[in-house]
Amino acid sequence: MIRLAYALSLAMLAAACDSAVPPTQPDSATRTETAEKTAVIASSGSDTPFPRIRVRYSCDQGHRVDIFDAGSARVTLADGRIVDIPRVAGSAPPRYAGIALSFEVGSEGAILGQDETGGFACRQAG
Repeated sequence: MIRLAYALSLAMLAAACDSAVPPTQPDSATRTETAEKTAVIASSGSDTPFPRIRVRYSCDQGHRVDIFDAGSARVTLADGRIVDIPRVAGSAPPRYAGIALSFEVGSEGAILGQDETGGFACRQAG
């Protein structure tokens, strides 16, 4: 009887430990971080692991968009959030889209679209 109580105690302890394992994150093409944790690193050397910024845009309300050679855009929002969004395949002119953000380059400039607040005009930064 004592062995059974001991075995049950061990089984309950093992079950409690399994629930402490954090859940896996969903696989998503959009990645969000904060500016405090991640700095944008750009390098012109081709032997570095970091993508190279091809074009940088400054947008209304303090937002910024960096276009990388690798085919993605990094949006730095005015509140410090950083969101990577992929280029829409085959889009011409270039369009980048994620879950709540989009960025379109047109002949008259660029627009950063945000579900929460609408669109922001962007200009190529010098």
